[in-house]
Amino acid sequence: MKKRTLEQLEDDLFYYESFLKEYMSVIEGHGKPEFTMSFGKHGERKLISYEEMQSYALDERYELAKKIQTDAFWCDEDDTIKAIRVLYVLGFRDLAFAVHKVSAEHAINKDFSDKINEIKRQVSLKKVNSKGGKNRTSRHKNTALQIASATWGKVPRASMESLSRKIYEHLSKKYRDTPEPGTIKTWLRASGLNPDQLPKIKDYELVIK
Repeated sequence: MKKRTLEQLEDDLFYYESFLKEYMSVIEGHGKPEFTMSFGKHGERKLISYEEMQSYALDERYELAKKIQTDAFWCDEDDTIKAIRVLYVLGFRDLAFAVHKVSAEHAINKDFSDKINEIKRQVSLKKVNSKGGKNRTSRHKNTALQIASATWGKVPRASMESLSRKIYEHLSKKYRDTPEPGTIKTWLRASGLNPDQLPKIKDYELVIK
């Protein structure tokens, strides 16, 4: 597969980030004017409004909340959706909507965060490499950044401190003019390649391509 240019990668990043922003805008719209969920009476096609549901006795709504958790009718919904429904039935409409938003944001980020982080790493690396020799303080800088990018791509929680040390140890076995770990750490910090993932780890192997 042909490698994408910096411009293409930046377009990809803009597309994904714009999509996520638009998605959350749609989710936010679910609460305007008021957050509503579908409920109906058994044997009837009529939907029950939130106001009508809240007119029922608390004991009756409590029994419905218990059924949401246990009845086979709701078995296809995950626990988070069931929790949102329970809050809604019991009268906590705003809280139900808040949980709905958090759940939706978590789901969409889970699907796209790895892809976006990978594009950001590629953009940062291309920007650093595009500077050529102008800002190169050592002939080993590009090699160090390439190792860092590959390693963080596979081990995103690798700490910058440990990665700088590992790259230094790897290069110093081959070259006498290998810069100190502190210099390599400065390169890594300035590159922006470091994924924002916690907790950081120190036990891993370098990825050498």
